[in-house]
Amino acid sequence: MPVFIRLGKLEDCEAVASLSNELGYVIELPQCLERLPGIIEVRTHLFLVAEWEDGNVVGWAHAALPTKLLIGRHVELYGLIVGKHWRNRGIGEKLLARVEEWAREQGCKKVLVRSNVIRERAHDFYKSRGYSEEKRQVFLVKTLG
Repeated sequence: MPVFIRLGKLEDCEAVASLSNELGYVIELPQCLERLPGIIEVRTHLFLVAEWEDGNVVGWAHAALPTKLLIGRHVELYGLIVGKHWRNRGIGEKLLARVEEWAREQGCKKVLVRSNVIRERAHDFYKSRGYSEEKRQVFLVKTLG
């Protein structure tokens, strides 16, 4: 397959923002440019992109290595997006496999994924790769101002 997985760079922001917006996760280019350095420069985060043979970024994944009191050390997948014209080509699977490989390298036995309840295709994708649903949650946000 003419796609390879590599570490993301600041120069990928335009494609990353575009792919995110495609799925309804709105991020403007200035926000991406502001946030991405704090992710790619930190050893406890992994930011990957899937690059097609022509140089186009067609997907990305962001994972991190938090330690939570009730769960312990694990890897949490914060985002995995493949462009709508690039799905069903094994790209998401390659991104996920690299995240799992990184988790093993970090000595972790678990990868956690949160997925919006309306994204049933995503749930099927993860379940077909050995993930199981443990619970459903309510996600609450308070904007401080």
